[in-house]
Amino acid sequence: MYRRFQQELKAQFGFSAPLETTLCRDIHARIYGRVFNLSDAADRKAFLEAGGHSTKGCPKVSAVAAQVAAEQLVKWEKK
Repeated sequence: MYRRFQQELKAQFGFSAPLETTLCRDIHARIYGRVFNLSDAADRKAFLEAGGHSTKGCPKVSAVAAQVAAEQLVKWEKK
């Protein structure tokens, strides 16, 4: 399932190559070009200013994860 998630992130975000992990810091680096430390106030502000909670940021990543999980649940249900 995580490979499917990586592939879907690549497709929906237009990445040139799939992610090698599913860690937030690696997704941040790919989307925003850098990693954010969200426990640091200045980094958290920079993350928000970069669109971290916009419809093209983390909510979209979460939607992709939900989509992939739902697809997998449907496959399991059909068995």
